[in-house]
Amino acid sequence: MDIPRSIFRYRSASTPYFFDEIDNALNSNLFLSPIVAQNDPFDCFPYYNTSKVRDIKKFEEDHLKRKLVVSEKSFEKKFGNLPRKQRQREKKWFKWSYKNRQLENKIIEKMLELERQKTLIACFSEINDNILMWSHYADSHSGVCLIFGVTDQDDHFANEYLPMSIIYSDDRPEITTIDVIKFTNQDELKGKFDEDRDRIFDALVRQKPCVWEYEKEWRIQHKSEDGSAYYHVPSIELKGMILGLRMDKDVRTSVIERYSSRLELFQTNTEKNTYKIGISRL
Repeated sequence: MDIPRSIFRYRSASTPYFFDEIDNALNSNLFLSPIVAQNDPFDCFPYYNTSKVRDIKKFEEDHLKRKLVVSEKSFEKKFGNLPRKQRQREKKWFKWSYKNRQLENKIIEKMLELERQKTLIACFSEINDNILMWSHYADSHSGVCLIFGVTDQDDHFANEYLPMSIIYSDDRPEITTIDVIKFTNQDELKGKFDEDRDRIFDALVRQKPCVWEYEKEWRIQHKSEDGSAYYHVPSIELKGMILGLRMDKDVRTSVIERYSSRLELFQTNTEKNTYKIGISRL
């Protein structure tokens, strides 16, 4: 799917950091929030199904040909600086065994949850006049809808900050232990399972239930390692702002004074003969 030239982000204007968020956005520094904090508990939350140990063993014998439950390269990266005898002691815990694999099945499930907790997202929409989104995400029409231009059209695997379209489905995706092994060992597998890679990536980052389809969502995702809330996103640029019908008068005045020379400003209004939101330039 082609990325729209403009995408929209509904935001509250009553938070204590509202003006900080806009000032940051003017420099392409976006506020990202944890995926686990979204309003839908199913958001990018696939069902994890543990693979049978014999199936894991066969897959790794056929495709990875390793003696440890991790690659030798990964082991050396973590333990390579240890003295030889200590490395040998550590290695026994990583040797291929049914016990180690059963343990890893449990570890992978916890690892997936930890990865979800570290995943930050910024959500956008293709549309700027949806009554429900103004109600839900722009503080009951008292907030704003930010207008962003998309400046970079690279593949989303090459640029994690490029907006990705959400996939809507009534079927909750399933991820198995073998799927995770495929996804985390792409270098060793050398492109053998690219289709699986895409499917797993979509399940973890892009898939939501169909009830949200009206939002026509696009999102940017990033893995948090330092706890920051703002991240530089060079692929989009803040171009304008649409003010809500119920915006506080003082906030509206401040917005116009601070940003009229830097952004295109618009005002929402009610249409006369239909339940639609109109938008006009200030």
